[in-house]
Amino acid sequence: MLARIRAKFAGLIARKLDDETNVYTVEREVWANVYVFALQSCEIPEESDVLDVDQWRFWVAPAEAIRRKNRQSVTLQWVQKDASGPLSWAQVQDAVKMALEAEQRSPLSVAEGRVGIPVSRCSSWAGGKGMATSHR
Repeated sequence: MLARIRAKFAGLIARKLDDETNVYTVEREVWANVYVFALQSCEIPEESDVLDVDQWRFWVAPAEAIRRKNRQSVTLQWVQKDASGPLSWAQVQDAVKMALEAEQRSPLSVAEGRVGIPVSRCSSWAGGKGMATSHR
């Protein structure tokens, strides 16, 4: 079913607001150490329950993977190929810890430990919903 979904996860890189000048930087940067991608996989609309974590599939990627991609958004196909997963909700915590450890070894890592939850835009799917929030 996930092969038929055309999802795009956006908001991966952003400009930084300078506190003193109140102006955004020109360059966009990765502002999280780890990204968690989520997609609801229930195929039957009447049984869809966004609060049921068993209906969701998760993927986890260190920020280094996003930096290599150097894009504001990625497709579900990229996530399936380059992120760890699909994972159940019970597996997400360990995957985030492993990705964070990998990211902390990266020379380009941001100083604070943050998990990014990209905004998803989905089209042409039967019942699939992407995570619709963003956290920085």
